[in-house]
Amino acid sequence: MGRNRRSWFFAVIAAAVLALLAACSSSGGSTASSTSSPTSAATAAAGGATSTAAAGGSAGCKTPAGPTVNIMALLEEAPALQVTQPSLRAAIQARVQAINCAGGLGTAGDKLGVIYCISNYDPNAVNTCANQAVSNKSVIAAVAGGVAEGTPGTIFAAGGLPSIPSTSYPSDLNGATSFDVVPSGVQLGPGEPVMACKLGYKKVSLLLIQGPAAAGVPAYDNKALEGFGCPDMIRTVDVPGNATDVSSEVVAAAQGADAVVLAVAPNQAIAAFKVRQQLGISAPFISNAGSMVASTIQAAGSAANGVLIESQAYLPPASASVPGATQYRAEMAAVGQSANVDGWAQGGWITMDLLQTAAQGLTTVDRTTLLASLKKITDFDAGGQIPAVNFTKPAPDPTLPRLFNNQWAPAIVKNGQVVALQNATLGNFVPVEKVG
Repeated sequence: MGRNRRSWFFAVIAAAVLALLAACSSSGGSTASSTSSPTSAATAAAGGATSTAAAGGSAGCKTPAGPTVNIMALLEEAPALQVTQPSLRAAIQARVQAINCAGGLGTAGDKLGVIYCISNYDPNAVNTCANQAVSNKSVIAAVAGGVAEGTPGTIFAAGGLPSIPSTSYPSDLNGATSFDVVPSGVQLGPGEPVMACKLGYKKVSLLLIQGPAAAGVPAYDNKALEGFGCPDMIRTVDVPGNATDVSSEVVAAAQGADAVVLAVAPNQAIAAFKVRQQLGISAPFISNAGSMVASTIQAAGSAANGVLIESQAYLPPASASVPGATQYRAEMAAVGQSANVDGWAQGGWITMDLLQTAAQGLTTVDRTTLLASLKKITDFDAGGQIPAVNFTKPAPDPTLPRLFNNQWAPAIVKNGQVVALQNATLGNFVPVEKVG
């Protein structure tokens, strides 16, 4: 796909993704799990920010000896719309506590704090957050966030601030100081029908939330399918944006299909899973890590079992010998957040792990030294959770110059938990689309 056509698709898809991927909350659920810990601040107002730092010194922890440095987590949240990201906040909490308990960042042991800022789906608020991060010299990087509105990646780059987003959009994907290592945002989506095709399902339908930007989604998905030699989807069934009863749409999508892809709001996905279960529909349903967060899975209950997921990273069962995944689970457990282990939180955890990796051996940890260190990393894989990335070489797709990992991981919901889908045809990682 040419650069101009790719850019057009990204512009079209970005707005639709707001409802599909970034709304990582339980519909109408409590936000308590995102604000109850010492490292998770009360949600900042649009354009404002709040800062916290994890306390060291508890049993088994070292006390950081150096000064406090901060990261900014710019999150796609809108509390008034009941859009929160409790599992992502839990992963940030877990990694910050682990870093501080290990003695902090760098050789001086700088204590790590977090400044949270939220989008409220307002580009002006987003850009205010980004400018605040640049002007606050205690902020050494923007990590574990990402929003579709505004131009934060451009602002971070102009200020020399490293950005390691866990949800990357066009601004991040072209920002000169961005290091995107988990495909997300506008990259997740086309992998769902591709997963269906690679698993042998050729008659794939799409449940798609209605909206002006959604018009480009079927073409984007079909383009990805064609790149892998797969047939186009057989139909798209539109779901009204405010629909709560999706029974008729689920029946229409399942008619004659051997797999159904979901690009709907999380509450609609929950309803769709329950309709599928009630009607005994055998066709597998396929979603993505942004929609299949812990709260969605918990709300769907047994109806979520068997749902296939296009995830950001490889998350095998707890018994598997994958060091990064084992550490991720252990650190979430250490802060009482095992219930929030999901693929979306995992992506945020990985970005925090990259921050710690870049800070290793640095006498002074600031945005300048971090940026220089990041540029020298040649084999980061977060302990086997993503394919190894090399920042000394160009990104695999020249049209996305800051996306250093363009592969997603197949997963499935089993007994209410997200685990890797063990399938020889798919393997652990699948390219987002064919390049070249």
